[in-house]
Amino acid sequence: MVSILVSSFVFLSKRYWWTIIVNVLLDLWIIANLVYYQANECFLDINAILMVNNLNGFESSIKTFFKTEYIIFPLLSVIYASILFYLRCLTPKIRNIRYFALFISLCVCFHCCSVFPEWKRSYWAGKYDADFDMQNGRQIIEDTFGWNGYKMYIPFHNCKLYATPSFHYTPDYAKEYIRATSIVHYSIATVVYYINSDEGYSTEIVPEQLSKIIVPQNTDLNHPNTNLIMILVESFESWALEQGQLSQQVAANFIDFMESGHILYCNHVTSEAKHGVSGDGQMTLNTGLLPIYAGAACMMYGDNEYPNIASNYPHSMLVDISDGAWNQRQMTTKYGYKNECFRKGGMIEPEMFQTILNTIDTITEPYCIMGITITMHSPFNRYKTNHLTHFENVPHWFNDYMECLYYTDSCFGIFWKDIKNSELLKNTTIVVTGDHTVFKQNMLKDFSKFASSNGWTVPEEQSFVPLIIYSPNIKENVCITDTCYQMDIYPTIMHLIGCEDYYWKGFGVNLLDEDARHNRPISEQEAYSISDLLIRSDYFATHIE
Repeated sequence: MVSILVSSFVFLSKRYWWTIIVNVLLDLWIIANLVYYQANECFLDINAILMVNNLNGFESSIKTFFKTEYIIFPLLSVIYASILFYLRCLTPKIRNIRYFALFISLCVCFHCCSVFPEWKRSYWAGKYDADFDMQNGRQIIEDTFGWNGYKMYIPFHNCKLYATPSFHYTPDYAKEYIRATSIVHYSIATVVYYINSDEGYSTEIVPEQLSKIIVPQNTDLNHPNTNLIMILVESFESWALEQGQLSQQVAANFIDFMESGHILYCNHVTSEAKHGVSGDGQMTLNTGLLPIYAGAACMMYGDNEYPNIASNYPHSMLVDISDGAWNQRQMTTKYGYKNECFRKGGMIEPEMFQTILNTIDTITEPYCIMGITITMHSPFNRYKTNHLTHFENVPHWFNDYMECLYYTDSCFGIFWKDIKNSELLKNTTIVVTGDHTVFKQNMLKDFSKFASSNGWTVPEEQSFVPLIIYSPNIKENVCITDTCYQMDIYPTIMHLIGCEDYYWKGFGVNLLDEDARHNRPISEQEAYSISDLLIRSDYFATHIE
């Protein structure tokens, strides 16, 4: 629609090249937004743009979320440019008449697109978001601003009000705003939001909100009763471990670990990462906090003080395989790790696991070590093998994902086989989980028909990360099939290493406590709101000594 409006001004200018250039730039902007939407289920905002340098080394991941139908946008610009070149070949008099006709046609087209919002609303709801309650979303807008009829469809109407944080953070409101306007409106609103980011919300914490999750007087370091090794697996999805013979083929070592004794296994852990993605997943695991509503805490609030697991240990190390992504240099210290092992340009996964094994041989107990994998990062092109059966008639990403899972599993097998029968297991807790899921709802729906034909059980609406914890303090294997949350991992680890009297309890619950799982003191939505306030106000630097 905006492209049409820009193009219509060709009649007012003898230099029509600028309209072609603007249209091409808009094409690139719209495609970028759609790719980002596929990956994150939201459109680009100013915070995402400011983090563009974090794509270094990961640019190829864009291919995973690019759809061939996006070519329609540059194709329309090509058609428009072709019409202009055709008109240029005509005599001046005829050309001016045709220009005028083109101007009128484009204006009519723009007007028609603008005055049929119900068609647009129905199209989006049917194609991409059928479960969204449109009436509820519309009511949110009308209740908030008193909009009625078609006032809500006036371009940029109340853009600044939309951009205030209290509304910007409401998912239904954002969806309805985008649906009623466009990607371009949304981008301008987010710029306004960024300019006014210090206005419109409070950073004051209500004491009653924190009474169940924080005990300021208990600020002394704990004495863990076991060592702790945490492996954070990139884009790890639990369905990949539950496909019978297929899973045995691609993830035999993870399954062997999962089936050993003293194991807690959860197959329905909800990924709570937001725009910080891997950075958010790492933060939630280490601190028990949830991501901020807009942007990435590790990038925007890297100077903050954070509660964490590692500071309870006198000896700790994080093995950084990706060489500094998500502000890793700074966040390693903020998450309480006393040492960091990295290599300029990154390292491969066998080196990462071998580094952990070498460290175990020299580090003084008790210790905390964290390793992060990278091979399973989209577009899953970091490893190719001939060991796996390639399936036909499946989405292009499936075979690639399975190959990368096979490689990561093989690397984990080096680590697991070395310590499987060692004395280390008598006093060490080992945590294996995913930083986030990677396949969004629309991708899972596309894949479901292929999965069912092969007897695979793949969720159609939401995927989950797996959680596998070995601990000598787990007396017998426990398998939890209830829906859990990433925020539950922190309090579960603190329980297993004997540090439950730490001042920060986290938002989640100890998963080994069945009663707590079914009677949560704080809902996920409340946890998001409180966590956002805690991080933006740097609460732990000013209130905890």
